[in-house]
Amino acid sequence: MARTVQQIQADIDTVRSEMSNSAQEARFGDRMFRSRSTDEALKALAALEIELNSASAAANNTTRPRQVRLSGSSGFGSGGCA
Repeated sequence: MARTVQQIQADIDTVRSEMSNSAQEARFGDRMFRSRSTDEALKALAALEIELNSASAAANNTTRPRQVRLSGSSGFGSGGCA
């Protein structure tokens, strides 16, 4: 079952709180996060934020707009007919 935006945000808040308290463990729900370094905590936080963005987009039924990039080697107006 997919987690809700509120559940993910609560997990983010917990990790941030534990990071600020220099704690080595944080528990949320049925999962436990054990930090060995600030780098690991930041990686966990980044993963949670990616999950939050995905869940938010799904909840809002939005997607990222498509980007189209055009490129050419000769440029516009160079060469061709005179």
